[in-house]
Amino acid sequence: MASASITTRYDAAENKTYAAGTLAFDNSDLNLTAAVADTSTLLSGGVSLQSIALEKPNSFSINYNVPERDVRFQFIKSCNVLKKPVQLRYLHARAPNYTSIGSKFELDSANTVSSKYDFGAGDSKIKYSYSHKGLTMVEPGYNFGTKAWKLAVSHKFNGDDVVKASYKSDQKVLGVDIVKNSGDQSFKVSASLNLAEKLTFPTVHAQSTWNFNI
Repeated sequence: MASASITTRYDAAENKTYAAGTLAFDNSDLNLTAAVADTSTLLSGGVSLQSIALEKPNSFSINYNVPERDVRFQFIKSCNVLKKPVQLRYLHARAPNYTSIGSKFELDSANTVSSKYDFGAGDSKIKYSYSHKGLTMVEPGYNFGTKAWKLAVSHKFNGDDVVKASYKSDQKVLGVDIVKNSGDQSFKVSASLNLAEKLTFPTVHAQSTWNFNI
């Protein structure tokens, strides 16, 4: 079975529109995905192959970044600890020699703790996620390397529509995302405001995605 998606993105600051597309082949065991993107603007062309990925869901993925000529490997292992589901992740990108390990521990259906360690930067991150009635998600996190914290709060309404607000203390950036889902189409508006800058205006992006089967 094959599926495809097309995404267009409008950058209000640059007054430019970009486009990207993916083509995926899924045999329920291994997925092969190719992604292309318009690296200039939607009207001026410049479409190029960006990546090719081979994935076995919840097991491993191999991603080749064409412009950077970089291969990224990710391996996933799931197990139970004290009768609780735990997911372990190992990721390595060859070109930048980047390696990280991560874990996700589900305390129950509403509470999850995840962590990540980057070997190169020496950063250790931890995040707690709380889901209230499956509609509201609260996600505080802390980076022990940069001593910075972040907070994200999201809420679902009208089915799959989502509004999300986030703040990063190290960058002093406040962000708001609004996502409208309608069948095989989604529309997203994102705005971010740098609170460290005086008399600044929010950066706004608009994005539309269409998904369809072939």
